[in-house]
Amino acid sequence: MRRLVVASALAAVVVLSGCGGGDDADRPSAASPTEECIGFGCSDEQDAELLEGEAEANEPAEVSVTDGPYEWPDGVTARIVSATAGPLEFGGPEPPDDTQVTIVVEFRNGGEAPFLFPDGTLYVADEVFYGENRYEAGAWAVADNNVPQQLVPGTSTTYTTVVAMPGSELGKLAFQTSPNSDTHPPVTFTDVETLL
Repeated sequence: MRRLVVASALAAVVVLSGCGGGDDADRPSAASPTEECIGFGCSDEQDAELLEGEAEANEPAEVSVTDGPYEWPDGVTARIVSATAGPLEFGGPEPPDDTQVTIVVEFRNGGEAPFLFPDGTLYVADEVFYGENRYEAGAWAVADNNVPQQLVPGTSTTYTTVVAMPGSELGKLAFQTSPNSDTHPPVTFTDVETLL
C-alpha cells in the first residue's frame, strides 16, 4: 500500500510540474478562444473584408457638382467655384481642340489640423475629361496659379485649371482633382457642363 501512495504522489508531482510555474511563468498566455482577433491574419474572411475596405477608401470618389463640396475624412473640402468656356486665348492646340475651358476649384480646410500641400510643388492634381467616354483634355500651366504650402483650419485657396478641347464636346464634362494625391484620393466632379 505504501508503494501505491508513493507512486500516486510521484505521478501527481510530475503532472503538476508541467502545469506552470517553471521557465514559462513570464510568458503571456495564449489568447482565449473568446477574445476577438482584430487585424490582418485572423481569418481569411476578415482579411478579405479589410482589403476590400482599404480598396474602397483609396478609390477615387465621384460626385455631381450639384451635390456641393466633396469632403475628405480630415475635413478638407473641394468644390468647383466656376466653369467657363470660350475661344482659345493660348496658342498651340490644333483642331478639333478649338475651345478653352477654365475651371476654378476651391480647397477649404474645415478640419482641426493644418493641411499640407505636396512638398516641393505649388500645383494640385487636376484633369478635365469630356464626352461619354471621358477623353482627357489638354491642359496649360497658368503662370500666376499656385497654392500655399499649407491651409490652416478655417482657411481656403483657389486653383485654376485651363484646358483646350473640342467645343462640340461641351455637353459632358468631368473634373478630377486632389489637393495632395499622396494623402487624398482624387474626387471626380461630374455634370460640370451644368455650370457653363
